[in-house]
Amino acid sequence: MGKNKNASRKKKNTLTEKQREESKKTNRHPILFIIATIIFPASMVVSTIFFREFVHQRIPIQTSVGDIDLSFNTTDEAAKKLEDAEREYKNKSFKITALNKEINFSPQEMGIDLLPNKTAQKIKVINIEKENFLRALDLSKKNMDMEADINKKQQVKKIKEKFDLQKIYPREATFYFDEDKRLAVREGKSGFVIDEEKLFNDINSAAKKLETPNITIDLKNENPKVTAKDLEQKTEEAKKLLRKTIVIKHGNPDRKWVLQVFNNKELIEFATEKTSDDIKIYAGVKPKEFNEFIDKTFSEEMEVPVETVNIYVDEKGEPKVNGRGNDGILINREKLKRDFEGAINTALNVIELRTEKVSPKIVATEQAKALGLTERISFGYTTYYGSPENRVHNIKTGAEKFNGKVIKPGETFSFNDTLGQVDETTGYKKELVIKKDGTIPEYGGGICQVSTTMYRAALFAGLPIKERNQHTYAVSYYSQVLGHGLDATIYLGGANLKFENDTGNYVLVQAFVKDDYELYFILYGTSDGRKVSMEGPYLSNYKSPGQTIYENTDSLFIGQKKQQEKAHTGFEALWYRHLTLKDGTEKKEEIKTRYQAIPSKILVGTKEKL
Repeated sequence: MGKNKNASRKKKNTLTEKQREESKKTNRHPILFIIATIIFPASMVVSTIFFREFVHQRIPIQTSVGDIDLSFNTTDEAAKKLEDAEREYKNKSFKITALNKEINFSPQEMGIDLLPNKTAQKIKVINIEKENFLRALDLSKKNMDMEADINKKQQVKKIKEKFDLQKIYPREATFYFDEDKRLAVREGKSGFVIDEEKLFNDINSAAKKLETPNITIDLKNENPKVTAKDLEQKTEEAKKLLRKTIVIKHGNPDRKWVLQVFNNKELIEFATEKTSDDIKIYAGVKPKEFNEFIDKTFSEEMEVPVETVNIYVDEKGEPKVNGRGNDGILINREKLKRDFEGAINTALNVIELRTEKVSPKIVATEQAKALGLTERISFGYTTYYGSPENRVHNIKTGAEKFNGKVIKPGETFSFNDTLGQVDETTGYKKELVIKKDGTIPEYGGGICQVSTTMYRAALFAGLPIKERNQHTYAVSYYSQVLGHGLDATIYLGGANLKFENDTGNYVLVQAFVKDDYELYFILYGTSDGRKVSMEGPYLSNYKSPGQTIYENTDSLFIGQKKQQEKAHTGFEALWYRHLTLKDGTEKKEEIKTRYQAIPSKILVGTKEKL
């Protein structure tokens, strides 16, 4: 029994020893075990956080456009890849087969305009904040189409042109004029047409996948919808259209042209349209013949050709202008054609001939472009009809001083400094000048027409006006264009006109007189996007000139009288210049002019006759 106890104790000790060994194996590196227990789960958390941050605002995996893989790209990165693919796609071509003929067409010819940026913006990205993390783990393929604008009309037009499909298309029966200029009917014929919808769908689908497959055009037989028998029943209706009388007017109600359609049959062509229960007849005009008709009937009287202006730098390094920057006046031919056709086919019988101004084409040399002399930025325009001979002479002489003047960036232009000396030695004649003592003859009378015109050019260019002086009283010469309140008087040693060139580029001045009584100042430079509009004039506070003043003078004999000053009504003129800068900032500037009331002044002779 004792033996058994010892055996039992020994066995117990043996088991304990085993357990102790196992315990030693398990806890051989207790510190590493503790670290591993902490690090492994933590590393998984860190990796998950890092992955979540990496995929945030990125395109999900397995997303592509065509064969362009965009997985985990940002929107900007995707746009860049798609732009590269667009450039490469433009160099590819579709091979299209029709009528046993193969022709290559570029994507541009097919009216395909890919939109890579719009495509990239349309692809949704992963947004962790909105709990879309699982989208990053979605391994399903996401094939997207490239966004594109595709011009179906251009596609069909190009294909018809290159394959000359018009010759196989069905021809509708139509009216025409025979050799005796009598209305007759031409029979239609059967032909073949393309399936435009299928063609467009094929090209559209391929383009959005950045593919350029070979495409065979399906042609289908088609009979004319309108036959000669149909039109014979409409002959009287067509003749009724030819009996129309159309009146074309322009501006002044007295300026009009009366046209009988029947007498201009060479312009007319008919078109037909078959509806479910009827056939409609339309009379149109042939584009080529109608243009020739406009040239013969209206052009010489109504149109002014557009003149090209050349800006260059001469051998002395001075900028020059060749050609006057006059606007052209052209007839709106397309509108006249539409209106004319409308008048034939409706109850309307009076239409308006409209003209529109066309800016001149500016051609600048590289040297001129380097100075920023690339476009017309404004012009000033005044007329002075009724001026005496000497005044007209002085205006021409003064304007020549400013033609070709260059104003540097940041420079404040001074009219008087450029004008220089004004007397008989510089070519001027005596003419009336407004002074404190009254209106008297002096060399250079009329030069204020030049300063006024330049002032307006600066106003319409949106340039800052540093100095401007009004005339004492209102002068009719300055109100012939735009009315009162935009005159600028100058006098050497006194009143001046100054403005600043704040465009950032050089400004070139062109000045010239047209037809003796019209003065133009045109400014060339580079527009910075500013826009100008003028509002006015608002006239108010009229004042009577009062009673006539009689003044004795021994320069006249007794009984003689001479009017030295005409009566001038006083009033105020108000203008506003609305200026919108390129950043959208808007300014409203007030231009206020107060004209004095001046009574008539009569000189009465006191000198006795010998």
